[in-house]
Amino acid sequence: VSLLPSGSVQDLGLVSSAFRSMLRPVAERALRAEELVSELRSLPFNFSFPLQALGPEVLQDAIGTLGRLRPLRRRELVGQGAGWAPTEVDL
Repeated sequence: VSLLPSGSVQDLGLVSSAFRSMLRPVAERALRAEELVSELRSLPFNFSFPLQALGPEVLQDAIGTLGRLRPLRRRELVGQGAGWAPTEVDL
């Protein structure tokens, strides 16, 4: 979603290449942050703070950490029908 009116987007195409080269890393960083936020939202966790405010480095670290965690199941469902509850060693 562009924050600029359509005419302004065309005007940005006319700016100097030096200015465009300064904007490119910012745009790439924002795009990477959006991808990471989508990946975090696909995990079985809820977040009560705006993920977009975090930088790509923090988001990448969070994915690395939270991606390894498995959500806990309710105690009564763990051994339902099995008669035993697996430990971390069993997994």
